[in-house]
Amino acid sequence: MNAIAPPNRPRLTFATASWYFLRASGVAMLVLVLGHLFIMHYLNVPSRTDTAFVARRWLSLFWLGFDWLLLLTALLHGLAGLQTVARDYLHAEPARALANRAILALAVVFIAIGTAAILTFVPGRSAAVDAAALRYAWIGTVLIGLLSALATVTYLGALLLVLYLAYHWLRQIPFGRWSLRGQWAWGLHRLTGLGILGFLLIHVLDITLLPIAPAVYDRTIASYANPYLMPMEIALVAAVLYHALNGSRLIATEIWDRRARKIQGRLILAVLASTAVLVLPSIVVLLRQ
Repeated sequence: MNAIAPPNRPRLTFATASWYFLRASGVAMLVLVLGHLFIMHYLNVPSRTDTAFVARRWLSLFWLGFDWLLLLTALLHGLAGLQTVARDYLHAEPARALANRAILALAVVFIAIGTAAILTFVPGRSAAVDAAALRYAWIGTVLIGLLSALATVTYLGALLLVLYLAYHWLRQIPFGRWSLRGQWAWGLHRLTGLGILGFLLIHVLDITLLPIAPAVYDRTIASYANPYLMPMEIALVAAVLYHALNGSRLIATEIWDRRARKIQGRLILAVLASTAVLVLPSIVVLLRQ
């Protein structure tokens, strides 16, 4: 499974609009997300992007607008992808309608609280607000717990995948459709997308601490230096790189169709190799902290 053709419908539907939006927002995110990734994981380490770092960054209207546009685009892109996954696995119309409403509610809530945090954060008021915000300490504890849970799911998923591959290889059991490179590329694209979305939702929640409890935000961000979370950070960088590169491959395949299809195997290998090479500098930066 490689490129997915747009829904063939005579009129614009929600599914069709979602298909086009995923590609348009994906192109925009190549600049926004990769730029953010470079700053946060190559020039810096996440555990040091504390309140003071954010305050210096948001003194510039350019970076304030950049981060808000990134928040908006990433959330909408991720939730549109989640809607596509729900449509693939929910076949009853009532279930699909319920999923669409739930995803729309998520979009409205997270965009609203993320935008409110960005617009109401005033660096000069941080100390005064922080002194009165000790009651929000529990939020930081919950967020650290959610990050640890996400890390655990990531590690268990990776372990199960290795065991699955080892079991089939040792017993010489055919992989069926999973013997196709395109099938693995599709599966990894979907899994990395869901993983990135999960982290993004948690990250939006910790951003809400900036205007109300900067010290709690700093404690939450500092937890990224926890050795248990470090492999997840590396996996996150790899997931973002793979998702971006493989998404570009899919778009190229849809544009050039037959010419691109002839070299799909080589393109998939190029995506995997590029991901492995590009993630290495972030690992060095992370371990040197």
